[in-house]
Amino acid sequence: MAFPEVEAFQLWYLIENDETTGNMFMAATDDLTPTDAPCRYVLQADGSVLKVNHDATDEECPIKRFAKAEDAGLSFEYLDMKKGDCLIFSKRTLHMSDPRPHLEGASVNRLAMNVRVLVKPRDRSTFNVWTGHRYFSLMSTMKRLAKSHVRKDEKGELVKVDGYKQVSIPSRSFLTALQ
Repeated sequence: MAFPEVEAFQLWYLIENDETTGNMFMAATDDLTPTDAPCRYVLQADGSVLKVNHDATDEECPIKRFAKAEDAGLSFEYLDMKKGDCLIFSKRTLHMSDPRPHLEGASVNRLAMNVRVLVKPRDRSTFNVWTGHRYFSLMSTMKRLAKSHVRKDEKGELVKVDGYKQVSIPSRSFLTALQ
């Protein structure tokens, strides 16, 4: 949601993990299409599942409701990753941390690095960004990206297209500094 119209992928690298702590699940469903906005599936107390718009707000808007979990057609694959393993996946891949340690009241002793990589649009020197996304208030690198690279016109006004701010595609040295 923060970077609409931009192709992207994620890297998830497991740095440390004790052998009793779970890692991650990947999920799939025929209900999710490539044209869907970012979404997630949330199990409700009554056993139903809500497909919600995943825009990182406190109140994510429901898109669809399934009467029971089976109706969502979700399938799960556990990733038994070891220290040093790296997973690369698209920005639309459903995934979740293993909830079992939390449900058992156990502490989670896991350290992982997550990097989101934006793919430069062809023949463009800017990309659309929605700085209202929660990530821009939580992550210092996102704050820095929004502040230092937002395009302004000759009057010093922010350049917007379809309501989105235009961010200049930073140099490789800036991107390296973010990591």
